[in-house]
Amino acid sequence: MNMNHHLAYEFIKYVLASGLSLVVDYSIYILLEKLYKFSIPTSAVFGYLTGLMLAYFLVSKFVFQGTRLQAKRNEFILFLASGLFGVILTFCTASLVSLFSENIHIPKLTSVVISFLGVYIFRKFIVFRTP
Repeated sequence: MNMNHHLAYEFIKYVLASGLSLVVDYSIYILLEKLYKFSIPTSAVFGYLTGLMLAYFLVSKFVFQGTRLQAKRNEFILFLASGLFGVILTFCTASLVSLFSENIHIPKLTSVVISFLGVYIFRKFIVFRTP
């Protein structure tokens, strides 16, 4: 498999793993906002953190196979850092967009796109980079 095909295949697997994590994330988001009346940014962050746990398992086992770091502990710490980066992007985006939209889906969907792209770049080039 040439390098371009490998990168495309890896990205597709990342999108699928992220999609499954997003289902968990979005379910928690809706549950907290609708049922428990949490604020939109708070619900978005809790949903994100729950999806992050699933994402680590899926991404480290099925997407970026064979850790590129010597120690799994270092990989996990960097993965958590990427998650923190994603939480910050999610909170800031959801907070900003919710100022302009009363629809609960618009802030979340916007923050999904922004954090997905930012976190993918962080994970690809920092957490799971090739030597």
